[in-house]
Amino acid sequence: MRRADSGESTAKNVKFTVLSELVLAGLKFVSRRVFVLLLGKEYLGLNGLFTDILSMLSLAELGFGVSITYSLYGPVAREDRELIKSLIRLYRRIYQGVSLVVLAVGVSLTPFLPFFVREMPADIPNISLIYILNVVNASVSYLFTYKSTLLYVYQKKYIDGMIRAIVTLFATVVQIVTLMLTGNYVYYLYLSIGATLIQNIVISIKADKRYPYLKEKKVSPLPGTILQDIRRNVSAMILHRIGSVAVFGTDNFLIAKFVGIVTTGLYSNYMMIRGFLNVVINALFSGITPVMGKLNATETKVQKQEAFRRLNFFAAWLLGWMSICLFWLYDPFIHIWLGGRLSVTQTGSISDRGELLCDWYAHSGSKYEECHGIVLGRALQSDSGGPGQSDRLCDTGKEMGDSGHCCRYTDQYGGISFLD
Repeated sequence: MRRADSGESTAKNVKFTVLSELVLAGLKFVSRRVFVLLLGKEYLGLNGLFTDILSMLSLAELGFGVSITYSLYGPVAREDRELIKSLIRLYRRIYQGVSLVVLAVGVSLTPFLPFFVREMPADIPNISLIYILNVVNASVSYLFTYKSTLLYVYQKKYIDGMIRAIVTLFATVVQIVTLMLTGNYVYYLYLSIGATLIQNIVISIKADKRYPYLKEKKVSPLPGTILQDIRRNVSAMILHRIGSVAVFGTDNFLIAKFVGIVTTGLYSNYMMIRGFLNVVINALFSGITPVMGKLNATETKVQKQEAFRRLNFFAAWLLGWMSICLFWLYDPFIHIWLGGRLSVTQTGSISDRGELLCDWYAHSGSKYEECHGIVLGRALQSDSGGPGQSDRLCDTGKEMGDSGHCCRYTDQYGGISFLD
């Protein structure tokens, strides 16, 4: 791909992804308001708690997504279709296994749900069924979604975004109408599962049409060196995954356990705003990341350093502006959107802002490190203490002008789910 084509694809990815996420965010905010008005704060808190439990179950992915995606940049740049097919087949098998593990472990936790809550709401029927449906939704989100990673690496993320926007639009409208007519949260979840499956299947079909070689039955075994590197990378990512979930995926669980399910619901509104802002940030940098991965595979050291400096400056300017807006508008927006009775104390909201800003600050560096394998290299170096893959990856980090951020990996390549 020529550099002009690469820049055009990047601009198209960023513009379409940001636009689609803004539309989807508007739908989600409307859906959340209807949800709160019709079902109440208890259902909201229960939904937030189950989201954190599912976040813990995502540890079953173990970082295979980022490891295999990193391995795809080189073959895609060289148009090595045989190696791409081998990596995608491995990806499919791993994610099918992850889906089964999430389903089995998630369902097995059903008898222990009272342990996660200080006081289980007595006026909510079918809590176990609601939890199991959430688990099923998380499980099916890993099916077929591995092919969306190939669209991402080929800088065609706008295709994924377009499909997701259309399916989410129809799903959200139907869910809102269903809640208004029936007030039944179980029906709401059935629709979520159906939408998740439809979305991932359509993306898979679209990827097969664009890259028909994916349907070829003859697939060569992965070279031993690449398979060994993936295993080493995954081993190194385990602690990063555990740390990420422990720090960023347990808020609702701790609040539900030690404060109460209603407060969990209130806090989840702030988490939803955080999630939207994170999606916007992620959309911006996700459009750039594949270009950085291709740049790492094909360009010189000087060009890589220049690209990093420009990315870092853009991130500092953008996040500084967003941080100022967030500090002054967080609470007023909650009051306008849901009313004053659904806001938390000022101390709580300020601490939430501080955590979010720290997360944003590391984001641009982590994206750059992710597509160059630097995070993997650091962990491998600390695990092995010797030469080999760890040295090669860490040397890449030094050449890039490593930002020194303490970064975390966010599983953007995992399942696409319709949980709020």
